[in-house]
Amino acid sequence: AGIGDAASIVSELPTNLPVIPQNTEIISALSVALLDGAAPVDVIAGDETFIVSFVVPSNMQGDEFSILYWDPTLNNGQGDWVELEITKMAWDPSLNNGLGGWTNSMSPLLGEVPAPVGTEQRIAVEVNFTGLFVLVTNGGEN
Repeated sequence: AGIGDAASIVSELPTNLPVIPQNTEIISALSVALLDGAAPVDVIAGDETFIVSFVVPSNMQGDEFSILYWDPTLNNGQGDWVELEITKMAWDPSLNNGLGGWTNSMSPLLGEVPAPVGTEQRIAVEVNFTGLFVLVTNGGEN
């Protein structure tokens, strides 16, 4: 068990996913895998983490999102979806002397005031485990 020395991120088709909870719509899905040599790493050792993020389609910037993780250990090994705590991010071109940078939901830009429409936005989660992650929405507006 280590932190891995190789990784892969694979986009997944909605038709290849386990059934998602009712009243949700799949926006995007991906699988993250880490390898330590030839051995898969399911959980990263120590305090190391990584960010899984999804681009918010520009026509959905007002929607509410969740990131679901497929936990294959639940339901006696049958698996089930777990909702993860997300961070909303937006690109702010005024940061870093005009080079731009990401702001997150803890910043004033997204904490109190919505990001400007047309600004690239992401929904992200920080994790220490690999597997299947899905961005979903109820399709509703704030």
